[in-house]
Amino acid sequence: IGWVPQDRLVFDHLTVAANVGFSPRATPERTAALIDALDLTGLADRPVGECSGGQAQRVAVARALAADPAVLLLDEPSAALDVESRHLIHRALVADTKPATLLVTHDPVEAATLADRIVIIEDGRVTQEGTPVEIRVRPDTRYAASLAGLNFVDAHARGTMATTAAGTGVVLA
Repeated sequence: IGWVPQDRLVFDHLTVAANVGFSPRATPERTAALIDALDLTGLADRPVGECSGGQAQRVAVARALAADPAVLLLDEPSAALDVESRHLIHRALVADTKPATLLVTHDPVEAATLADRIVIIEDGRVTQEGTPVEIRVRPDTRYAASLAGLNFVDAHARGTMATTAAGTGVVLA
């Protein structure tokens, strides 16, 4: 099992390369490929403690993937990261299709980008499960609809016409 927590979990005293290749299952080839994929090549010999937060989080993702896990657990892996670090992490996760992955995120774009299936939890209970497309096309709750970027208009429907409180009429299709 590979694990990437929200807060970086790396060995600050080890170099980037030593962190990524830390697992006994990490081959030199896979380690080098992940260092390259996550744009860490120029930092390979630098202690992770001297890296930025985004760089260190990319190291954590590379290390988890280098171990070639059957299951990968990700807890907000790109929270509070710059756009470039977030993009590099997403690209690496999409490219590595082997592990079954459980992603915990509050970012609906991240979920839709990375997930094959999404489970929406509201107040501690599952309210919807489906593919990103299924949830966007037919959200079960207002919360799911808001995550999908849909807007709401309160209106009263009568036949094929809906009227808002302001008196605006909308034809329903």
